[in-house]
Amino acid sequence: MPNRQSAGLPLPAGATFRPLLMQSLNGFAVVDKEGHYVYCSPSMSNLFGYTTAEMQNKHAAECA
Repeated sequence: MPNRQSAGLPLPAGATFRPLLMQSLNGFAVVDKEGHYVYCSPSMSNLFGYTTAEMQNKHAAECA
């Protein structure tokens, strides 16, 4: 089965950088307008002692 890029389909937002973020030793996060995490890299969750699933939708102030 061809992947989305080779099939000429658009890639989901962030797909290009996701492997870089997943392997980085630096913590990266994306928050929504209200300050809730919508994405946390594994390094980011390790910094705060939560799993990436636990950080999902958590407010940034709760993890500081």
